[in-house]
Amino acid sequence: DLEVLKRDLSYGKRLNLNQVRFWTSPWQFWADGQKYIDNLVAIVRTCYECSYGVMPIIWNGNGLDIGFLEPSFWEEKADAYTIAIVNALKDEPGLFMWDVMNEPGCNPWIEKAPAEERQARLDKIYAFVKHKCELVKKLDPVNAITVGHTVAEEIGPCYDYVDVVSFHD
Repeated sequence: DLEVLKRDLSYGKRLNLNQVRFWTSPWQFWADGQKYIDNLVAIVRTCYECSYGVMPIIWNGNGLDIGFLEPSFWEEKADAYTIAIVNALKDEPGLFMWDVMNEPGCNPWIEKAPAEERQARLDKIYAFVKHKCELVKKLDPVNAITVGHTVAEEIGPCYDYVDVVSFHD
């Protein structure tokens, strides 16, 4: 509801906020296709009208389905979703930056991994993240990208393929 969004953004203005970071949803995109994209564009434009920049989060490590990490899935569904999101928003004046993935290492698959499997699992996640960063930069070489890490110690695997290093300490 864009009227509710406008109301909520007005509360943020009282606090001198000027950016909105939000998750996008592959599940909603796969269910609703163009309707989801149209709604996403409307949200970004509403934020811009209310003097906010936006940082869409394309993928979320917290809710990561480990099936997403298989290269066959990248080609089958994940790239199409990423391409649709980036192509829909890359020229929007309110776009501040892309967050390609929120907290890639913050999920039970990593946190509960046996010690001997942890690094291989992290490598698998970061291969996915690297692929998505490269895809986003190919589609949108203008706007900056980041990966929102949980803590500073996790930035190493992404350091060479993001424009902005970020963590949620």
